[in-house]
Amino acid sequence: QSVDLRIPTGVMTCVTGVSGSGKSTRLPLWSANHGRVLVIEPRRIACTSLAEFLADQSGQPLGKQIGYAIKLHAHYDENTKVVFVTPGVALRWFAEDKLASFDIVMVDEFHERRWDIDLLTAILKQEKQHRLIVTSATLEGEKLANYLDAKRLRSEGRCFPVTVTHRSLDSRYLPNKKGCENDVVRTVKEALEDEEGDILVFLPGRKEITQCAQMLQNINDVMIVKLHASVSDEERHHALTVQNQRKVVLATNVAETSLTIPNIRVVIDSGLERRTVQRNGRTALTLTHISKASAAQRMGRAGRVAEGACIRLFGEHAPLELVTPPELHREELVEPMLAAACCGYRLSELQFLDALPEKSLLSASQTLQG
Repeated sequence: QSVDLRIPTGVMTCVTGVSGSGKSTRLPLWSANHGRVLVIEPRRIACTSLAEFLADQSGQPLGKQIGYAIKLHAHYDENTKVVFVTPGVALRWFAEDKLASFDIVMVDEFHERRWDIDLLTAILKQEKQHRLIVTSATLEGEKLANYLDAKRLRSEGRCFPVTVTHRSLDSRYLPNKKGCENDVVRTVKEALEDEEGDILVFLPGRKEITQCAQMLQNINDVMIVKLHASVSDEERHHALTVQNQRKVVLATNVAETSLTIPNIRVVIDSGLERRTVQRNGRTALTLTHISKASAAQRMGRAGRVAEGACIRLFGEHAPLELVTPPELHREELVEPMLAAACCGYRLSELQFLDALPEKSLLSASQTLQG
């Protein structure tokens, strides 16, 4: 669907759609016809890769029409029409001049529910100084549109069918937190024999990725590629481009959204991720099961170029959460409270999609006053 963006500032649009429907690539270019666009991407690797991809498509050097800014690295100037940034950069720029040099702000992948994305959206909703576009792949679109008082658009996209299989005989079997690497390696070897195309494996972190890569490194004529937030530019390039030999990409949930990995025909899902939680009033990182929404996102990576297969290493009816709880409900609020103050707001006075826990607000306030 289309909507006229040549309308007064403060008007908001909520765009929902399946993975691969072009939200992260087409919307910024479309919006640029109506003003200068700031695109906020939750992850650095998506921020840089999307900017590089769209700059290449435009035929212009990176930083000319399409650019990006992340911590310690930037390719843009005051004439760059579309600038991709991470939430931390966007918050800093807002604190400096309220993003005065941009006409349109696009908050991408809102469904990841990072605290900085939630905070930026709440501030922009309050300010009403920009045309705001918020995209989400899995979050309930009606709830988000009502929160923003926004026009809701839905992109159906074009995806190929994906066959889903579960490797557990127990239909309620939860993902295996101990020794998932052995299950993954065995499944990868079977998929290399039984399926076609490249394979994308979702693992919870760098440790598991490194262990699996070591266990798979002796397979002939297969490239093993790691993909997480800290990989080198060379590894990232290998993961995000078609190679001359068959490829197995071992990734964290950085590959769930925004990034398009070509030629993926098979997804192997460990069902695990590392997620922050509050323990005794402190934020801790823990190994846990993914939500059903994340499982759907992961499955969708297999149906981008042709019919695909998704192999889940947990039971069909495993009792997973429906959606991943927002970070503002899982973490202490000292950092969000400080970030809000730098932008001229009290955290407790902003309106969020899900109301902040009173106990967490009080604890953060006491910590900062103490």
